[in-house]
Amino acid sequence: MRKFSISFLFLMLCSNLFSQQLKTYNTIVGDSSDFENIWISLNGGCSLSCAIGWRLSATSALPNKDSISYNAENMNDGDSSTAWVEGKKDYGIGEKIIIKFDSGAATHQIPFDGIQLTNGYAKTKTIWENNSRVKLFKIYLNGKPQFLLKLQDSFFPQRINWGRNFAINEGDVVELEIMDVYKGKKWKDTAISDLSLMGAH
Repeated sequence: MRKFSISFLFLMLCSNLFSQQLKTYNTIVGDSSDFENIWISLNGGCSLSCAIGWRLSATSALPNKDSISYNAENMNDGDSSTAWVEGKKDYGIGEKIIIKFDSGAATHQIPFDGIQLTNGYAKTKTIWENNSRVKLFKIYLNGKPQFLLKLQDSFFPQRINWGRNFAINEGDVVELEIMDVYKGKKWKDTAISDLSLMGAH
């Protein structure tokens, strides 16, 4: 009976671990023309912002230096020469980008089917190489893990479409947690230059 109980417990534990595995989505890298595509969506073009607004924040940011900001809002300005840079002394593993969607009267779900982003600090190629870039994000919706995003180590913008099985309501919170990085040649600081949310159509 004891052997049966131990075996049953082991099988249940394995089953729980298996059920908690998250699907991984890989990004697709564009080229230099995609900088303009991100700029369009971040500066009044059609994106998820056609249906809902949001505020960007992060669990940390590098302190301003010589009037240069490294805050989370830099990811939403359509300018690849600015960036959010996490503020931890290591590579920023565990730091999060936080997207808080606006609250209002509407209660319907809004499709949120992908993102476009520029990975790293893309002010120049040298600055991009010297700083660290995100390799893997874990995505949360209202604190619950949803899936993983595997980013490419590219200076150019990249995009991912995970489909219509993910939707948000007003007031929801989506978090992108840094799980792994591509290490910079000179600095540990991990950066994201632009982040555009896609969906609603």
